[in-house]
Amino acid sequence: MIGGGQPTDNHRKRRAGAGLNAGQINTGTTCHHDVRMVHRAMHDFDLSDVEMLIIENINNMACQTVYDLGENLGCRGQQP
Repeated sequence: MIGGGQPTDNHRKRRAGAGLNAGQINTGTTCHHDVRMVHRAMHDFDLSDVEMLIIENINNMACQTVYDLGENLGCRGQQP
């Protein structure tokens, strides 16, 4: 799982603590991550055994759905 958002690695630490192979994209001053950011983050993974890669932007899901990340499938969830 690659997540993006706040300039911390708190979300990555939580995902790693749950046993996930987790990476973090710090978006800095932008509201989204893009395909270049995802590509750079993928270099931190051994992709030989990966069947599904989840790209998450927990802090700004509305913005996230309009940017091309090179994905095959996109979805948006919202918490009430």
